[in-house]
Amino acid sequence: AEGLFGAKRAAARMFAVAYWAVCAGDTASSELGILSASPARLITAPWRVVAAGTNGGVTAAGFAAAALGGGVVGAVAALLQALLQRCATPVLDSQNTATSALGTLATMTAIGVAGSAVDSLIGATLQGSWWDVERKVVESDAHVARARKLKRIAGWLPVFSNDAVNAVAACLVAAAASVPLWV
Repeated sequence: AEGLFGAKRAAARMFAVAYWAVCAGDTASSELGILSASPARLITAPWRVVAAGTNGGVTAAGFAAAALGGGVVGAVAALLQALLQRCATPVLDSQNTATSALGTLATMTAIGVAGSAVDSLIGATLQGSWWDVERKVVESDAHVARARKLKRIAGWLPVFSNDAVNAVAACLVAAAASVPLWV
């Protein structure tokens, strides 16, 4: 039982960094994706155009923002990794450090995008979105939607809050990214 030592430590680090890459990617895609000139499409039915802000609505600009968010986390992780390796090993092969840094950056960029897609998929299915015709806004609060008798536009089984969707998506993607390091 190695616990968190040796090879298991790498898996734990991967989980932690991947978790934050998903969080940053999803936040960037949500906040910047709604500014897209292209209409959002429901990730579970890409032929369906949905209002900006609909849970599960995606745009190319949103995915580009997710890549940027994941990439920022990857860049910080790569920088810290290089600094820690430099402190531990004063005579360091700079080519291996650069290769490792680029790998970390690329991996976290991809994880940011994957996390945003998983978050959108869970949001489109397990988090409700309702259209408020009077206010012309998307409503995500189930209690408000029921009270106002709004029309559901996404969420087959709306049981998750936005916070729950974020946590589940981040944990799923981070776990998937770290599993290869555990075996």
